[in-house]
Amino acid sequence: MLPRPLALAFVISVTTQSRINAEQKESTTVITTLCDEVVYNGSIASYFDSQLKDTRKRLSDLNEDLTMLTAAYEQNLWIPKAGGYALLAAVTADVRLKQRAQMHGKTKNLQRAIYVLKKRAELLTAVKQPRVKSLAVGNAAFNTDADPDCISTSADKTCAVTLKLTTDDAVKCDKAAITNTNLGKAGEEVDKLTKLKTTATAAFTNNPIPVAVHVAGNSGNNDGAVIGKGARINNAEEFSGATNGFRVPMPPVIPPITAPTKTPITQNDNVGGKCVDKTANPHLIITAKSIGHAVCEARKVELIQEWRHTQLSTEELINDTIAQTYAQLIVHLDMKAGVDENSLKAAVRTPLGK
Repeated sequence: MLPRPLALAFVISVTTQSRINAEQKESTTVITTLCDEVVYNGSIASYFDSQLKDTRKRLSDLNEDLTMLTAAYEQNLWIPKAGGYALLAAVTADVRLKQRAQMHGKTKNLQRAIYVLKKRAELLTAVKQPRVKSLAVGNAAFNTDADPDCISTSADKTCAVTLKLTTDDAVKCDKAAITNTNLGKAGEEVDKLTKLKTTATAAFTNNPIPVAVHVAGNSGNNDGAVIGKGARINNAEEFSGATNGFRVPMPPVIPPITAPTKTPITQNDNVGGKCVDKTANPHLIITAKSIGHAVCEARKVELIQEWRHTQLSTEELINDTIAQTYAQLIVHLDMKAGVDENSLKAAVRTPLGK
């Protein structure tokens, strides 16, 4: 039978080891979850990248169509009996212009989504590393060869927080941006990540494109105001007759597509840590909730000023009607203009011109 002090030491040792094993198991589970999310975010980013390429191609096609329609517009502007031809070109160009503006907006949404997702994958990967290293620190703390005043030098060199008890370079860690303080700031991020699968599947609802083209008669103005007799188009289907012919407004000005200017906004969030005393706090335990806080905070380090002028929280990114990054990701790019696609490069025909 073991002496009482030895038996008590044995029980303490077994209990301590059981607790360490449970904490290491929990750490391994969190690391696996992080890895899965990194892969998932990478897959989502790849899908949105393909959507972005398709959107850009459609924008290119719209540019060609607008150029062709504008040329037809100008060519037939003053030709007799060609009012219907130019009129249809005007209506179609107006629709195309509005459609092109919508496509441009969707392109910016996709670019922003891909940027956020790629940054998120990078940050999750960065958060995973200190999680793995914390296991090494915990193991080193119970190593019999550990430094009596601080965790062993080998553990110090792999941890992601500042462990500084002395000024000796051999027993202090390199300073890093993510510390235990950072890891405990904000909490709902991990829970909100589950919303991504739901919100990312929400389809973008196409809004109807209003068309209002006004064509004045001989006594009208180029801006479409009807002073005397003339023709007026209220929408793509409604047309009131004219007795003095048509006078088509000048072709619309087509603004060029320009890429947004990326102005990074950075914030210095380096928080110095403190030495982890072997006797007071022998190992580092980082919870899933604290990792979520770190992701939430790190995500606000760099934003694109062109898109939003404030730093968005996770709640805003999910619920804000303007910045529904995930809800506007999957878009339907099947809008059609008012002209048969097969006849665009031939002749634009309309009964109004006969």
